[in-house]
Amino acid sequence: MADAGPSTAPVEMKNTYEYNGNFPITKPICPARRGANRCLREATVACSRCLIIAYCSLECMIGEMEDHPCLEAYSVEALKTKTNEKTSCHEAFWGEHAATDVLNLPENEGRMFEGHLRLLFLGVSSLRHLVYTVTKIPDTARPQLSATLSETDSLHFTRLILIVLLLADETVHPIINAEAAIHLWYSYRMTIKVRDHIEKVAITPLRTLASDVMARFQDGTFQALTLHPLELPCGKFKVFVELNRAKWKLLLDKLPNDHPSPPRYDLAITARVAAALDHPVPNDHPYHRMTPSRQVGVVQWRVNGVLAPYGHPMDDFRMFNPIFLCDPPRGSLDEPLAEWPMELFDYPCGPAQDDVYGKMFYYVRDLFIAFQRRARDLAMTIRIISRGLEELPDWAVATERTQHFDRIEATSAFETFSSFTTIAMLSGLLRHKDENPAATLLACSREMVNTPVVRLLPELKEDLRAEQRLLWTRSGTALDEYAPPLVGTDLSSVEAVRRRLGLIMWRDWDRFSECFLNYPTPFDRLVDHVGTEVDPPAERGLRAAANMLNIVLKDPNTITNRWPNRFVHSHNDRPGRVRFDRWLSWVDTRPERWLEWQRVGSLRMQEWQIFADVGWKHLILGKRWSMERVVGEFWESWDYYLLDGRAAEAEDQEIDKKEVKGADEEKKKKKQKAKMKMKKNAKKK
Repeated sequence: MADAGPSTAPVEMKNTYEYNGNFPITKPICPARRGANRCLREATVACSRCLIIAYCSLECMIGEMEDHPCLEAYSVEALKTKTNEKTSCHEAFWGEHAATDVLNLPENEGRMFEGHLRLLFLGVSSLRHLVYTVTKIPDTARPQLSATLSETDSLHFTRLILIVLLLADETVHPIINAEAAIHLWYSYRMTIKVRDHIEKVAITPLRTLASDVMARFQDGTFQALTLHPLELPCGKFKVFVELNRAKWKLLLDKLPNDHPSPPRYDLAITARVAAALDHPVPNDHPYHRMTPSRQVGVVQWRVNGVLAPYGHPMDDFRMFNPIFLCDPPRGSLDEPLAEWPMELFDYPCGPAQDDVYGKMFYYVRDLFIAFQRRARDLAMTIRIISRGLEELPDWAVATERTQHFDRIEATSAFETFSSFTTIAMLSGLLRHKDENPAATLLACSREMVNTPVVRLLPELKEDLRAEQRLLWTRSGTALDEYAPPLVGTDLSSVEAVRRRLGLIMWRDWDRFSECFLNYPTPFDRLVDHVGTEVDPPAERGLRAAANMLNIVLKDPNTITNRWPNRFVHSHNDRPGRVRFDRWLSWVDTRPERWLEWQRVGSLRMQEWQIFADVGWKHLILGKRWSMERVVGEFWESWDYYLLDGRAAEAEDQEIDKKEVKGADEEKKKKKQKAKMKMKKNAKKK
């Protein structure tokens, strides 16, 4: 079932590949130097002190000890912290929650499903959800997938198009496209062979198409504000790009005009290190709770910026990422691990079992290979757009999208905008449950268990007071073993942070989240106002607000695991120290809950637009307007709508009465004529 718990099993791969022609394929190799060259034989022996690097023999490992001082490999200057700086102050570049299977066909449409499904993915790195979903489709199913992915930032949607072109390519072995896609997605630098492959397969075709499109805009063939869906030349599946003139111009500007010459190697390293020093790790970063091996991996990521196994030679990584160029985007220094499930911790990566970034590389590479293979068997179409949340309702109407979506993944919008705004904007795009009982709007929230709003809820104050006391007293759980009660009063120490986060791990997450969902929102007065037109609302909070849109929260979940990062479900659970330490060192330890919404009724277009409008005003104008004014405007719009509806209804009733009256008079006339005719016939006789 969807709520069974997080999976830690590695992704099953059918084959393993090493080389393809002259294109070097990443595998565990010995990085030891033999004179001017490296050993490069198969790595079989891990360094016993750190377990993040491996060699071909003890001889090579001992010979490298001076160059590999293990846990002191890099200067801590690259991770120097700023006083009082918080992680939340940093702009995120990577997706902030793990990829998930948005279909879960076995539990929903079925293992043998062969029908058509339309999917909508919103936000940063949304392609990861599609990749993960496709690899989880049972072999017995042959769904016809139509996936729409929307990225609003020019760098992100340019990167998205290029990666889709790589994964759709059929001219080379899938492992080559998979490695190229990984480095284009994550790495600050890459080898010249990888860069040449990306140029040939993705950049050149896209640059040619974008230049042709801009020429059509200039000669008037295309209109500036009109969306023009254009099909890209692909092999495995159909890919359409649907942008207006401004977006095509941004895309063309992001693509390099020609193949640049390799930059100086020392310049590339210097630029990355300078960026790391300019954006030091905040003092609440998980780095301070990591094991030494994890810390070394983080330092190497920040300094090198290459997603590869720790010991992989970097000598040939002399080309800048064509999307990042020489300037790492803001937020790209942060760990990208959160984009994928924690199951990657258990993925095989050779002898170096503590090399988390090596595990992530092999995990994502194998997912990309599996995606390419499965895509061959499916009739799949990918449509790439660049529309903000507020633009989607008008986009759906303008492009005559008569069909609705069977799945909408909207976590990015749910956390960026208000929850009601997201539901209001997207409710009209979701397919009704009568057409597909599994049609679902999905959003993952990290605001329901440990946020300022939760800490202010009156029904939870006693729970939080009791939890505070457990910082210094035994809790009677396995936490006392993993993070013992505090002795002193220094709440900023590593021990205090471990204990505090551990107590959150043992909270009743369901109770906290239910209190959050029922928390009175600014829209409760709106709910009351609309409710008086029908019946008084039975629920409060976000649930009641969503019900106005005929959107209800599913319970239990049928697609996703409700708590994907929850490992403690009862007072007596023992997750184990390894899993406990992994959770503490993860990019974000906030409890995540997947919410699944279902459409149970229909709204007229005017009703949907009114709700979408008030949701958007709540977000944009709330800073300048009081909620009284926002809700007041809704009342005015809603009352006018109801008055117009009543007037129209009264007019229809009046017309019906006239038609009935006219029909009755016509019947009387016919009867009178019939009687007159009968009388005349009687007289003649």
